[in-house]
Amino acid sequence: MCLTVNSRNSIEDLTKWVTEKLSPVKNFNVEVPNLMEPAPFGPETQSRLVRVVPVKDVDEIHFMWTLPYTESDVKRKPLSYFSHLFGHEGENSILSWLKNEGLALELFAGDDHNLWGFS
Repeated sequence: MCLTVNSRNSIEDLTKWVTEKLSPVKNFNVEVPNLMEPAPFGPETQSRLVRVVPVKDVDEIHFMWTLPYTESDVKRKPLSYFSHLFGHEGENSILSWLKNEGLALELFAGDDHNLWGFS
């Protein structure tokens, strides 16, 4: 468990309040499992073509990649590179090519860390 406290009060007051409120919380020494073992998406679930019948009249396609967990790497933000690379909307971008081909109107690229262990 982590806690961040931000206040204009003194550090002494904050320490006292946090200690009073959180001391009753028991530490069960739970070991956090490695969610990458086994891999969340093994070879049998990768590179599949899935055809679906749409329920709504919306034309969208979502591509997702399973990558190593990077949320804790706040200084380098390695997945931001891909967000900028795929999400760039200027001249010679993926979106400009898709628009010229009549295949897209908009594009979104971003990272996500839904579960600890992979991004």
